[in-house]
Amino acid sequence: MLSIVIGCGNVGFETVKAINSSGDNNSVYVLSRSYPQHLKEYILEGNKNVHFIPGDLENEKTIEEAFNLILSEAGQADALVVTAGVSATESCMEKPAVFTRKLMLDSYGSFFPIEYSIRSGLLKENASIVAISSTSAHFYRPGFIAYTPAKWALESELFSFREFSTQTINVVAPRTIRNRYSSVFTANNGVEPETVAKVVLKAIHSNNSAAFFVPPVYRVYGMIERCFPVLFDIAFRLKPRFIREASYKSYPITKAAVIGADTELGGAMIQIIKDHFNGEVYGFPSYTEAIAGWDTGIDVVFNCIEYENGIPTDSFSAAFQSALQRYMIKYADFLSGLKKEALPKRLINLYCETNTVEKEERCAYTAAITALTAFNRGARRAVGNSIQVGEVICTLSDQKGKKKMAETIWNKTLSGKERIRC
Repeated sequence: MLSIVIGCGNVGFETVKAINSSGDNNSVYVLSRSYPQHLKEYILEGNKNVHFIPGDLENEKTIEEAFNLILSEAGQADALVVTAGVSATESCMEKPAVFTRKLMLDSYGSFFPIEYSIRSGLLKENASIVAISSTSAHFYRPGFIAYTPAKWALESELFSFREFSTQTINVVAPRTIRNRYSSVFTANNGVEPETVAKVVLKAIHSNNSAAFFVPPVYRVYGMIERCFPVLFDIAFRLKPRFIREASYKSYPITKAAVIGADTELGGAMIQIIKDHFNGEVYGFPSYTEAIAGWDTGIDVVFNCIEYENGIPTDSFSAAFQSALQRYMIKYADFLSGLKKEALPKRLINLYCETNTVEKEERCAYTAAITALTAFNRGARRAVGNSIQVGEVICTLSDQKGKKKMAETIWNKTLSGKERIRC
């Protein structure tokens, strides 16, 4: 069996060892930015079936060159395991450049080699693909951070990608891992990396492409998070939703703004606000123009995330990258440009559901909106006691329907609602 492992930290190195020791005819190629000492020593101990090739997830060309080299030397692979990633806990409010880099590395950076390996013919049709996520990313961690959005986007894109791939695709989501080899992670407590490697090996040999391998206790946590989010809100010192919404209702509005004013929904929002509101209304076509013309006295902003044509469809990874840039990163850049002290008292995101676009585009759009939702809810847990961080799930409709929808959104925003569906 020929396997490729990307990343040689805790999970990556133990996965290499687990695959190498699981049979006599196994061959493993390891891609990593640098040649780690622990891998070098392991190969020198006589494990000649393990090979190191430099490859950097932040440099697509090196990944392409490495995959082409493997294909020419060893032929098509039976398994691809992507373990590389970082704990992207930097806030876009303090470190916007680092936030963007780590968001892309943990999401698009991990997806690109998966799609390219299939597109280039490196993987056999019945090969197994395993990506590493984290149970901690399954929860809305408080803050304007990239980690949860990145992993949610990656898992969303992989889940959608299964529709188009003949390969088996699984995600292994361990809890905190005890650090042994990584210079990035410093955890001294947690599950042993050998335990995670055994689960990865199980996922490689699984024929079930619908399973996400998550420790049972975290499946319970996930169910509680979905069914009783108030418990986690309290744990993060966030007031219960009914108390928050009651306080938001009393917030005065003297100035309102709409970002995405050139979209149909954005235009409808501006018209409805003008019909029901005597104060100033600002309409910004883009985030850049919003930053340039921002007034610190704006009390409510409606961020209209309506689907736009133009996402490239030459590959899934290109569409994924474009959608993340357009819907997630530009919004984070907008917030970092405002800084916390200039944030409005009501920050409302509008997401449009759509089934009218090509499948490839819809997968990328869904992944980006999934990331934005996770980011939005993490922000709520950070500032929700003082700022109404809301989200609106809309369906596409005609212009008359959009006007009615905009009126519903306006009225429910004034009543303090955090989650609106219309």
